[in-house]
Amino acid sequence: MEKKRRLVKFSIFHNSKFMAVLYFIISIPFAAIFGVIGMLAPNDKAPFPGWLAICLPFGYAIAGFIFCMIGFAIYNWVASLMSGGLEFTVEEE
Repeated sequence: MEKKRRLVKFSIFHNSKFMAVLYFIISIPFAAIFGVIGMLAPNDKAPFPGWLAICLPFGYAIAGFIFCMIGFAIYNWVASLMSGGLEFTVEEE
């Protein structure tokens, strides 16, 4: 039995916090790679300073939080104008 559902509103702050944590976790491997590259390169020719590898996950999480808040707010606004949001079908097993 299929049911149609609509996603009419996101909880902006809650979902943005979730996405910030997700972005933080996703950026850790990239920060580790940058850190290794920075350690292997000579000090005067390092493409990435060491502090960048440490700050990268935090900056990515902060930017993710801000841009997700904006994106969720825009989605809620557009969904309110168009009498609903994304429509999808769910099926019970």
